[in-house]
Amino acid sequence: MTDNPLDNLSREELLTLVRQQQQQLDALRRALDERVLVLDEAGSIAQAAMELNGVFHASQAAADQYLQSVEDMKRRKESEYYLRLAQAEQQAQALFAQTEEQCRAMVSQAEEKAEFYWSALQKRIDELLTAQMPRLAALTDPPEETDADHFGPDD
Repeated sequence: MTDNPLDNLSREELLTLVRQQQQQLDALRRALDERVLVLDEAGSIAQAAMELNGVFHASQAAADQYLQSVEDMKRRKESEYYLRLAQAEQQAQALFAQTEEQCRAMVSQAEEKAEFYWSALQKRIDELLTAQMPRLAALTDPPEETDADHFGPDD
């Protein structure tokens, strides 16, 4: 009929075998519970990791946004700096042109004054020479000799 090895065992042996099987089953259940606990913990760790990953993504996004705002501010400050620099250059050029024009006007005035004084001096010199011409002529021309001017033994 059937060759079942359990048929040949006594009741006591069967009970011992059932107890051993029960102990093994209990050990396997404990091991399974531990694995489920480990899997639950792993799930919790995975969940925590995913949540941390979300925090990291948010942190990275905030850091990227901060860096972008710093870069924008830097560009804006550079633009303002170059605009002020260009305005200062325009003001300097205008001031230089104005100063140059003032210098030309001063030189022109000085030349006009010098010409006026030179003309006045030349006129005065001419007047003095004209007034002194008869005296100069008397000094440079020899005097005319008259007979009365000669005194000597022939007289």
